[in-house]
Amino acid sequence: MNQSGSNDRVVIPIEFGDGTKASIEARPATDAGRTLISGSTTQGFQQIVATIKSVANDLKGALDAAVPNEAEVEFGVDATLESGVLTALIVSGGTSASIKVTLRWKYDKATS
Repeated sequence: MNQSGSNDRVVIPIEFGDGTKASIEARPATDAGRTLISGSTTQGFQQIVATIKSVANDLKGALDAAVPNEAEVEFGVDATLESGVLTALIVSGGTSASIKVTLRWKYDKATS
């Protein structure tokens, strides 16, 4: 179920950067019902990948400044349809996200 309590999800064909094809389950960003996909689903999925990279880079920067012994961050990325475009919605790692991401860092205090 999505946040509004609706089970409305759509399966969208995607293509990875290397040409591999797959499908991803997404939910409409609103309860307006099913939305037709506009534009390239390859580009839409690359935006989801870019979101994950940005989150990871920003978190790594914060952790590099804090210099913990080790750190782990978990979050989810849910694929949503917003105005017919596949987009990323960052959600709690414990929810039923389309993609679950776990990032782990270990820091060697001797070389920091």
